[in-house]
Amino acid sequence: MGTDQQEMEKYDCDKLVANAAVYGDCFQWHVDADPWTIDEQSEWGRRHGTYFNGEPGKPLFVSLLLYLNSDWEREWDAETLVLDSHTETGFFIRPMNGRAVLMDQDIMHRLSTPSQLAKRPRYSLVWKLVFIPKRGRKHQDLCRKEWGPPTFFGSAATAKAVQDSIF
Repeated sequence: MGTDQQEMEKYDCDKLVANAAVYGDCFQWHVDADPWTIDEQSEWGRRHGTYFNGEPGKPLFVSLLLYLNSDWEREWDAETLVLDSHTETGFFIRPMNGRAVLMDQDIMHRLSTPSQLAKRPRYSLVWKLVFIPKRGRKHQDLCRKEWGPPTFFGSAATAKAVQDSIF
């Protein structure tokens, strides 16, 4: 087991979350994790410091959301809502079987409640991942050219602007 893998096993966090949202549930705005809020005196804080997610050369916190229902009608709702706290604007992501969403963990988001018409849960899985850069690497890029350019939103847009001004 590598040093970085041993390090990650020392931290108590949910690596995988399963959701089964049904009509009547109430969902709050939240972020999955934000390295800016980690206690500097914790083992992670002492090793990596406090930083903005996406900062070059620092571990990158991302969530991978996977929608699981084989079919989901538009009028059943249950979209993932994403909010840019600075501008109070956002967008929503419709559930679709097999759709995967990779987003920074510090993005403000919540689930909209499934409509009464759904008559079933909306299932999804969320993997909470941390990518630790190789020593000496300043830039991490999880995107592939064939996916097209990524959309930077919220704090990711701020981190991208800072990164672009440095490089």
